[in-house]
This record gives sequence, C-alpha cells and structure tokens, in this order.
Amino acid sequence: MNPLVVRCLAPSQEARAKQIALDLGVPFDEESDANITLCVSEQGLALQFSGQKPIAPDFQWERWKQRRQEGGKQALIKACKPKPGMCIIDATAGWGRDSALLASFGAKLSMLERSTVMQTLLQDALQRQDSVSQQRLNLSLIKTDAIAYLSELSTEEAPELIYLDPMHPEREKSALVKQDLQLLQDLIGQDRDVSQLLQQARRVAKSKVVLKWPAKKPFPVEPQYCIRGKTIQYGCYPSK
Repeated sequence: MNPLVVRCLAPSQEARAKQIALDLGVPFDEESDANITLCVSEQGLALQFSGQKPIAPDFQWERWKQRRQEGGKQALIKACKPKPGMCIIDATAGWGRDSALLASFGAKLSMLERSTVMQTLLQDALQRQDSVSQQRLNLSLIKTDAIAYLSELSTEEAPELIYLDPMHPEREKSALVKQDLQLLQDLIGQDRDVSQLLQQARRVAKSKVVLKWPAKKPFPVEPQYCIRGKTIQYGCYPSK
C-alpha cells in the first residue's frame, strides 16, 4: 500500500491535523510528495491522490435528495428495496455513498468500516451534517471489522438486510478505475475474505444479503437472483 501523510490546509486546523496524524500513526508533513494525502481544512477532511482533486464523504441531504429522485429504477434500490424504518448494515462502508442512497429512502443504516483512515473520514462527514441531513439520513458509524462484528451480533440486533461492497481482488489498476476506487484500493488493499464475510452475513441477516460485484466477473457464490447494471451486478442471497 502507498504511504499516507496528513497535511494541514488552514492555520486554524494545524492542531487538529497533528492530532489526527498522531491518532492514525502517520506522518504530519505539509511538504511531502506521498501518493496519498489526508487533507485537513476548515471544510473538513478529504483524501487526495497523486495531485488529483481531494475526495471526501458527503452526507448532506441536498446531494442525496437528487439521487433519491431518480427513484427505484436504480440497480442498488432494486436489489435492496429500502423502505422507511428498515434496518440495514453496510458491512463494507468505504466512502458511505451506497449507505447514504439507501438511507435517503428512509432506511436506518449502520456503516461498518475497519480502515482507521476511512473511519476518520466518515466520522468527520457525519459530524458536518446539518440538522435536516441528520433527520433525513439515518446513518451511524461502527468502527469495526465486519466479520468479527457480525459473528458477535445477537438475534435481537440482527438487521433485515446486510449489504456488501468489498474491494474486489479481481479489480485491476487502470485508467478505467474511478479515482475514488483507486484511492480505496491503494489505501486499504483488497478484501480477500469475501466468501467468509458473505457466509457470516447470511447467517445474521433476517431477510437477505446483497453483494455488489463487477458485471463481468463471476460471483464467489452463485446468488438466488441478480440485478444487473452496465458495469455492476448485485447478487441477492437469502439468509440461512
């Protein structure tokens, strides 16, 4: 994985930036040419890769209201069928975008994330939500490894649906890979325990598990049915 440094973009944020670097155990270096930089500004935290534009999670309602208006024709929505009050665990939260879209339909989303860097970014984005966004997007962050967390979850705490979007081992670095996915792959690496996570999720979910997977790749386990998009497919598995 490529080295990460923390950089401060505003004098008023220097103390915070240094504390974040200390908490993450990475260098604080405003002049570094590291491939991945965690930028700290007055607007919040963002990741920057090789001089590209910074990327940050965004949980403001105005953004996700527009995506919600695209309706149930979206493949993710067809696969998960979110509805008000429905409890969903996103076991591999990443940037939190799929969680936010599902939450925009009224579902209650628990985001699991094991990367300490992504945990820091997600927590910052949640803290920057305005009051309307907090009310309309029911999101929470659990800083944990998904397999360990699900293995200890009680029957009473089990969600109706568990959503999985792992970093696929088959994904190759190329110009076709979006910058946000490239950042995650370089920062976190590949998820090589997908089959184990899928098996554990199926034991826990009350209704089903949905696995996001590249459209041209075979699923690690054949799903009961599949919702297909142009580049992504969603495998739907009944709980065991």
